[in-house]
Amino acid sequence: MNETTAVQRPPEPDFSAMTTEELITYRTAENRWRASGAARAFLGEPDPGATIEWQDITLPGRDLPVRVYRPAPGEGESATPTGLPL
Repeated sequence: MNETTAVQRPPEPDFSAMTTEELITYRTAENRWRASGAARAFLGEPDPGATIEWQDITLPGRDLPVRVYRPAPGEGESATPTGLPL
């Protein structure tokens, strides 16, 4: 086998030229793919004890939805989430 098989990744979209509707469609498709079983082969499995939730961050003129991952508490640590270290 002397041949190399390569997969070309599609170019990243020009986010600054996309409309709001196109951005929402892209975000939805990307999130759907990342949550799929097919993506697990590349991304791995999340920590089974971790919490994953969506939060909104308020920016000037809009709210930005972000996915927040919190690892499972270690031995002797509180299970109550604390504020983000930002």
